[in-house]
Amino acid sequence: MKLYLLLILQISLLSHSQAQRYYQFKARSMYGTATINRLKPMVDAANKRYQAVANKAVYQTYPQASGHYLEMEVKDTQLKSFIGFMEEGRPFEDFVATFSPDSVEKNLIVLKSRYARKSYRHIPQQDSTSGGWYYRLENGETNLHAFFLEKPLQTKPLPPKYQQILSYAAQMIGPKKVFYDSVSIIDRGRTYPAYDHLMRSLEGRLGKAELYLEMSTNNEVYSQKKDTIYQFVKPAEWYERAIKVIKKDKVFQTLLSNAINEAKKKNSSNFVLELFTEHCVSPEAALDLKRRRLPRVGRCLSERTTYQHLIDVARLASEIAHPQICIPANISAMYHEEQLVLLVALGIDIAKLNAGMMLHTITSNPSVNHHVIGTFNKKFIGSAMLKTGFRYKIEAYLLAAIRDTTLDKASRLNASEAYHYHFITYDKSEQRRKSSETKWQQARKTIAGNTSYLYVDIH
Repeated sequence: MKLYLLLILQISLLSHSQAQRYYQFKARSMYGTATINRLKPMVDAANKRYQAVANKAVYQTYPQASGHYLEMEVKDTQLKSFIGFMEEGRPFEDFVATFSPDSVEKNLIVLKSRYARKSYRHIPQQDSTSGGWYYRLENGETNLHAFFLEKPLQTKPLPPKYQQILSYAAQMIGPKKVFYDSVSIIDRGRTYPAYDHLMRSLEGRLGKAELYLEMSTNNEVYSQKKDTIYQFVKPAEWYERAIKVIKKDKVFQTLLSNAINEAKKKNSSNFVLELFTEHCVSPEAALDLKRRRLPRVGRCLSERTTYQHLIDVARLASEIAHPQICIPANISAMYHEEQLVLLVALGIDIAKLNAGMMLHTITSNPSVNHHVIGTFNKKFIGSAMLKTGFRYKIEAYLLAAIRDTTLDKASRLNASEAYHYHFITYDKSEQRRKSSETKWQQARKTIAGNTSYLYVDIH
């Protein structure tokens, strides 16, 4: 354990170029030249896709405008007067002077987003040069929330450098999803008679092994404690004997086939069935089952379990050189050193890739797969890079975006949030956190004016 921690410390002190050379050297010893040569064409194809779109204005800023916001309690008799005042297109200052709202904030940034939780109604204006009034009522229509835009909401393409960073991440991740669309996150209340038949038959042949309790992905048993999954797991020796039995006995091969078909029909799986399938049928069949199961990050399953499932998917995809999901599967598991080593050996720019995934929040139209990979990496993508020499170059990308005056203010603020999330919130090292927070505060000071913003969904 001490040796491992020392190795991590040594790697964390490497420069970006030293880290690159370190991982390339390690990849040759771990994977061999033949494996790398077999997978390299997939990255070459992704690079070609990237070159084709790198200079295109694909990604847009959020529709935004400067605005003024107010909140106040209203009575039934007042509401008609308020709406009429807004319909006349009267200025914000006149409304404040006339009605004295409870809360007022001026010159904040208003951003339109379909992901916003609050929806506002637009009151059309005769004067098209202003953005006009928007409002919503809450608490049984007794609270008025409204804002006035000085100009209509506007969007524009992000500057070329950010088009390239986002495009690079999108193309490396690729157009195909690692997991199937209808995948089950948690499999509650389903019965699996074919799988149960297989397990009972194996226990009849091999005997019932002693079970022990573990947080894992095998044979899920729900405890009385809400949102916690415990599993009973058999010793590894029992599974090794079971695999030998299935390989030799056609009856058990039929039972396994029935269990696999049942899992496909119900579009769900578990670790035991995947283990038997990999060793007794094929890695391709096991990968197909694994893509039907998406472990939850956070409350319900331990992170170790989630990590291991993603690592297994990446390993199988690499072994069979799956042309569509090999690279994205390894990207989704790159917090694990073996996957990171492979990606570096294949020539992927780790810093640019991570920067592209972290900065997907600055655009109103991110690639679908920015979100797909982000599902797994949102909590620990940054912490993975903290252990490597790539950290400081990724950090530099985000700090540069916060300071960049060619970017709109909203994008700079979103870059600021991304930096804080990955390099301060989830870094367990107090020394690194303090250093990153100092850099973050210095960069944030370059954003002039009011830095408050409001995400809204407008109808």
